[in-house]
Amino acid sequence: MWKRLTASPSVRQGLGRLLAAYLRFVGRTNRLVIDPPDLFERRRDDFPGVLAVWHGQHFIVPLGRPDWMACKVIISRSNDGDINAIASEQFGIGAIRA
Repeated sequence: MWKRLTASPSVRQGLGRLLAAYLRFVGRTNRLVIDPPDLFERRRDDFPGVLAVWHGQHFIVPLGRPDWMACKVIISRSNDGDINAIASEQFGIGAIRA
């Protein structure tokens, strides 16, 4: 049933936007602690760089990255990946589909 449901581009678009809205809600209702607090400013000259995160942790990246940090994520070409790519794009994070 899930495969049939996510076969529709409009359903994937809606689910991607819903996921982005949920992540914004999580970001507004939780406190993200970056330790040390000036980590990104200290490392700013080291960018661009590659950030590797474990599955499931990638949803935190849009909530914690500074606005000046350009990002792209590698996302599968599957229908499920399409939902993640749509959500990422809502945060200004480009997708590299692989």
